[in-house]
Amino acid sequence: MTISIGLIAFEGCIGSSVHALADLFTTANAINRQMGRQGDLFSTQVLTPNGSSVTASSGHEIPSDGVLRADVPAEVLMVPGIGMEAVGEIDETLAQMRPLIDTLAEQATHRKITTASCTGTFLLAEAGVLTGQQATTTWWLASEFAKRYPSIDLRSGEILVDAGPVITSAAGTSYLDLALHVISRLADPQTAHLCAKFMVVDGGRTSQRPYTIPWHFMKRDPLIEKAAAWVRQEITREVSVATLATHLNMSPRTLHRRLSRDHQQTPQEFIQEIRMQEAMRLLETTKQSVAEVGIGIGYADENTFRRAFSAHIGTTPTQHRMRFREG
Repeated sequence: MTISIGLIAFEGCIGSSVHALADLFTTANAINRQMGRQGDLFSTQVLTPNGSSVTASSGHEIPSDGVLRADVPAEVLMVPGIGMEAVGEIDETLAQMRPLIDTLAEQATHRKITTASCTGTFLLAEAGVLTGQQATTTWWLASEFAKRYPSIDLRSGEILVDAGPVITSAAGTSYLDLALHVISRLADPQTAHLCAKFMVVDGGRTSQRPYTIPWHFMKRDPLIEKAAAWVRQEITREVSVATLATHLNMSPRTLHRRLSRDHQQTPQEFIQEIRMQEAMRLLETTKQSVAEVGIGIGYADENTFRRAFSAHIGTTPTQHRMRFREG
């Protein structure tokens, strides 16, 4: 039986998170036929708020196959990311999209699965679809997401979170991981695996931490920028929460409250985050050995550093270097 997929598109959406999904589901159908099976696994249609073509954030037009409404047969609804560049755009963007948010709130109850990728997760959060659920979102807006939606169990480091009737994915091209997961769950894992190989998609990603750009969110908060600069300066030493708080002219309790409120981290987690960001930078931009990188961020023992890096980033130092090495 063919599974119907509704690919939602709207003004200012990220176009690739609509078109790439259509390509992956089409590839799944082709692989299914090549394996000697009859019929298509999936059918896709692009649904827009009023049935008209929309313009993606890139400026390219996305044709529509129909209106997003209750009588449209789609077992799965997939919400793309919103093209945004700054935190300050969120309020106005969500206000403008209130009619679509209200539609999603009503539509999700009629579908087997509703998904969202990247900044599109804000639309499902606003619609109440994620309330009480585990979810992920794009790394650069994770702290804002957590502040706005405290009733959602945010797993900000994860690439994908499957909460049953709702699935969310992280930043950028995590929509590829999302589509492959839907194929695996609704068709079979073998087809998803072959799709990933055919489309040259690096499947199996679990963490978005390797993809974060530290300065992107630090420049939004002078205190965090100052704290990070000091931790990097003292990185080869044992940096305590007390000494960091003293440097920032505040008590450890105030520092804990500020980081927990604005960045959903304890001071110790923040210090470890800065150390691992520096480790990633050294692995990506220098020829230092893994042991030397570990020493450079305060780990005298290479094995201890390797374990800490893998636990925090979700991959080994060597794997990270192979994937992200500059030049």
